[in-house]
Amino acid sequence: FQCRSLERVLSEHVVSFRNDGIVRDRDRPSRDETAVVDAVLRESSRECLGRYWPLASRDGGREPHYRDDTFGATLVARLKKPPGA
Repeated sequence: FQCRSLERVLSEHVVSFRNDGIVRDRDRPSRDETAVVDAVLRESSRECLGRYWPLASRDGGREPHYRDDTFGATLVARLKKPPGA
């Protein structure tokens, strides 16, 4: 990507996650990895929404962080329709 918001994608490589008979190692994430994900999700949980939303929704809040040039790689699932919609 070319910026953190993924508004500018530099290149894209499609990866198939079909099994096609290939056996893959199914290691579980470590406790540290799980703790980091849980902490990120907890920030915007229903219980914390009263603190989170005013910070996340304020005008210009951290906009440069997401829109300035930053090169990196990420895994994105492009959905045709949101789950449960």
